[in-house]
Amino acid sequence: MNKRLKKAKVQIQFRDSKKNKFTSHDFQLFIKAYAMKGDPRFSHDRKASNEVNPSWTYSQQAIKHIADELIKDPEKCLDRLKFAVSKKNN
Repeated sequence: MNKRLKKAKVQIQFRDSKKNKFTSHDFQLFIKAYAMKGDPRFSHDRKASNEVNPSWTYSQQAIKHIADELIKDPEKCLDRLKFAVSKKNN
């Protein structure tokens, strides 16, 4: 993701502060806000038949969607996601 953003010359922000890189926390915001787990367009549960807990992998479509959203609004995208996730949790 960081390579895509750098190639697009995009610097993302969170709470009006510039971020040096896209983190796993940022990725989790997208997963929660867009309900990517279990959505066949974005994810696949690759757990073995003898495993109880899911093990998710994410599609190139998910990565493209995230990059597109960040490029479209690098200053406020993460703030909007954080707000959306906090509303879902309440």
